[in-house]
Amino acid sequence: VPFLQRQRWFGGKAKPLSGARFVDWVSLRKGAHPSFLTIVEAEYRGGSRERYLLPLAMSSGADAERIDRDFHGAVVARITGARKGLLYDGLFDDGTCLALLTAMHERHALTMRQGRIDGANIGLTSDRAAWEALTPIARPAPDQSNTSILFDRRMIMKVFRRLEAGPNPDLEIGRYLLGRDLARVPPLVGAIEYVRRGEEPAAVAMLQEFVNNEGNGWQVTIDELGRYF
Repeated sequence: VPFLQRQRWFGGKAKPLSGARFVDWVSLRKGAHPSFLTIVEAEYRGGSRERYLLPLAMSSGADAERIDRDFHGAVVARITGARKGLLYDGLFDDGTCLALLTAMHERHALTMRQGRIDGANIGLTSDRAAWEALTPIARPAPDQSNTSILFDRRMIMKVFRRLEAGPNPDLEIGRYLLGRDLARVPPLVGAIEYVRRGEEPAAVAMLQEFVNNEGNGWQVTIDELGRYF
């Protein structure tokens, strides 16, 4: 619960949170430093619930020290006992980010305990070496409700933290604009959805070609207001 409450992407800060639990998960990487894709359900005192996507990764040694130093807010827990290390938000782990990219490229269907993760390759190159070389991986300043990952400043993956069943505007618009020869619109090349029986699919992530720019609409608006006043 404390971890959720200090994340910018957690939308329930204004409501009294009574608890949180893992409701679905799948392993992305095994071994001494595993990673997982998990879904956490936040429950509020009034009885309402929300689901959030939380990739998890584990590191130890110097890598764990680097994560703790550079991304302290991403730390979930310190693991003690036979296997010591750091459990943290998997989007700060390059291997986990590449696993999500692979899920899209290979059109993987990952079976979870309750549902399924479906990767869609909409326009990613079939040249495996080309997309595996999308490094370095960077994390821009955190968004309010989503998390963005940059692959070599050639691809950008937006991860939707709050899972909402039904059509996602970003994916819907991106798919509609495909093939319409719009040079100033970053093309959609991949997507991931969470599918659960009895529910509409929920968007997990989208991948677009990265287009260099001079800022965003929000910053332009703030700058203009600053000049006016």
